[in-house]
Amino acid sequence: MSSSQTWDVGEFAKAAAVTVDALSAYVDESQRGQVPVVRRTAPPDVPSALGDLVHGVTNNVMSVYEMGAAAATVEFEVLRWMLDKALVANACATATGLYDDLRGVGEFCREHGIWLHVDGAHGASALLSPRHRHLLDGIDLADSVVWDAHKMLRTSGVAAAVLTRDEAALDAAFHQEASYLFYGEQRFDQVRRTVEGTKAALGLKIFLNVAWRGEDGLGDYVARQYETAHRFWELAREYPGVHCPYEPDSNIVCFRVGDGDQRVLRDRLIDEGSFHLSSVEIGGVRHLRLTAMSPATDEETLRALLRRVTRLATEP
Repeated sequence: MSSSQTWDVGEFAKAAAVTVDALSAYVDESQRGQVPVVRRTAPPDVPSALGDLVHGVTNNVMSVYEMGAAAATVEFEVLRWMLDKALVANACATATGLYDDLRGVGEFCREHGIWLHVDGAHGASALLSPRHRHLLDGIDLADSVVWDAHKMLRTSGVAAAVLTRDEAALDAAFHQEASYLFYGEQRFDQVRRTVEGTKAALGLKIFLNVAWRGEDGLGDYVARQYETAHRFWELAREYPGVHCPYEPDSNIVCFRVGDGDQRVLRDRLIDEGSFHLSSVEIGGVRHLRLTAMSPATDEETLRALLRRVTRLATEP
């Protein structure tokens, strides 16, 4: 930038040339999923990232007024309402990756007049995999569902949707009095249906990814990650001292190695840069947690993790 504080294209191009090779390598590595074993979300496809570019350039938001800190108040009120009147079923539970019996829960809620909310933020994407769709049997009985595309549909974050059986329920959930915001026909302004007043049109990113991979392509990705996690569970049983408390439903596997402090094992893996695992308590007992997200995670990667973590468990 010049002394007049205006952009000099020549200076910008020179600075960009210095970093473009490193940036290209970084993007390429991220797309191929070379980061070992665990990511919190799926590596996004380029088309979904283009949606972020479009939003950044056009500032094309869903609603036209910024609510600011009031959004937190609305969120708390919605949570209080749900805790008082609703039952929440997991599809799947973020900690363990296990699915609840949605049909059983749904029939119970119908019989007793209880609102059923399904937390499908992580696992609803299994609907796109014919081999795993059965895990969501009964989701049609839900009154509301949350589904995050940035978790398993290779979409850049954030891209999440709250779906309701009754369209009017979504408007009612966020109803409030504000004459400067709500008056007459809102037409295309979605301010009535968002906690945030200013929010990007998240659907564009999902649309571009569906157009790029298709439903079958996205379903194949989900299926591969679920099968990778299940393969880890199968391999883990070959290693003495490795215990998995359950057979995985999804791309999440929890396990323990030996009787020592599992947090120490996790920290040592991270410190040496070999593998990045998360951790969770199950029944008050700390477990290691593997989430298969990277397309590059293959059987040899899984075996290498098991070899390394079992060796670390025996070292002082």
